[in-house]
Amino acid sequence: MNLRNIESIRINQLKIIQSLLKTRSVSETAHAMSLTQSAISKTLAVLRSDFEDGIFIKTKHGMEPTSFGTSVAPLIEDILKSMRQIESLSSSFTPAQTTETLTIACNDFFQAALLMRTVPLLQQQAPHLKVQFHPYVLNRSVEQLISGEISLLIGQIDSLSANIDSTICCHSEQVLVLAESHQLASEKSITTKDVGQAQHIQVLTETQTNQNIRARLIEAGEHLFCPLMLSSFGPVASLLGKGGHVAVMPKEYVTIYSRFFPLTSHSLPFEMPQLAMQVNWHRRNRADPFTNWVVDHIQATFSPNEN
Repeated sequence: MNLRNIESIRINQLKIIQSLLKTRSVSETAHAMSLTQSAISKTLAVLRSDFEDGIFIKTKHGMEPTSFGTSVAPLIEDILKSMRQIESLSSSFTPAQTTETLTIACNDFFQAALLMRTVPLLQQQAPHLKVQFHPYVLNRSVEQLISGEISLLIGQIDSLSANIDSTICCHSEQVLVLAESHQLASEKSITTKDVGQAQHIQVLTETQTNQNIRARLIEAGEHLFCPLMLSSFGPVASLLGKGGHVAVMPKEYVTIYSRFFPLTSHSLPFEMPQLAMQVNWHRRNRADPFTNWVVDHIQATFSPNEN
């Protein structure tokens, strides 16, 4: 690889590689960048010569990156992000003028919480802001954060990459959520036996919470009866509203979904770790005013004074 060739590469050429990595399509990249397909193909030919690598291989599934293309993807993302940071330092960040797209990976509970609390405030201040939510799949979401495919990842990550920064925006107490019509709803307090004899709904992804509940019940000589295991939080509220089941959920869950379903809650008769709302972002965005603006607003809307 000729160093002189590398030094001649332009930012727009790197943007084409970045777009092809996301779209896997010459036509979609051309449309997104307001260029012709011929211009994209010619630029790709020049880059292949400069890098002395195919970068992309045309397959029936689209333009697939070579091993070299995959390796340079995060480096190109870093270069382009650094250029955006330089631009932002040269002119102050103004929410009212931003056209950024905020991409967040989180579970559907956090998504609902953000849609109710934070997103309206962000879009009030930044009317041209676009917000996209991605499903939270731990290893995949971390990869997306590192590659720059998403802006923020919301969820607890036990072992953070050295390149990921995080902050805890709030903690939510775990409570027993049930319908107002449930037989336990009228009780002033509930016992461990009440919890053990109830019909529970659990969310598959909340492995640690599910294990903690089972352990607490076993310690008290009770067993967990869980006839329903769901893949996400969303349907739980509807099922609880019918009155036959209970679920151990963050207290914030009741705050959100009781607006739509007749739900109430009881404090648990045993200790449970609180759920932390952990916001994670790549360290390259540490000085990015847009990222800081978003994180500041998430922290503000989930502070104890706002609950």
